[in-house]
Amino acid sequence: DIYLRESEGVTGIGEGIAIPHGKSIAVKDTTVAIATLKNEIEWETLDGENVKVVILFAVKDTDATTTHIVLLQKVATLLARDTFIKKLKNINTKDELYDLIINS
Repeated sequence: DIYLRESEGVTGIGEGIAIPHGKSIAVKDTTVAIATLKNEIEWETLDGENVKVVILFAVKDTDATTTHIVLLQKVATLLARDTFIKKLKNINTKDELYDLIINS
């Protein structure tokens, strides 16, 4: 379902970040996974740049119009701040990532 969503439009939002997402009956609980990559990867993005951070949303089909939208809004709010993006790209551990998100 993530691949299907990718075929519908670009999820690389720019500044080295992609937010692939999709809803599926196979998802038991809506989940967010974040990967900060050591090396950038090719990704179709709005600014044509490679990606260093992937924020994946696996959405339970019944959450598609509620939880999914709230999560996207919260992530968009964080990503609107250049300082957050810079720190996110330099994360080295899951504890650092957790602290960044909780304290932002």
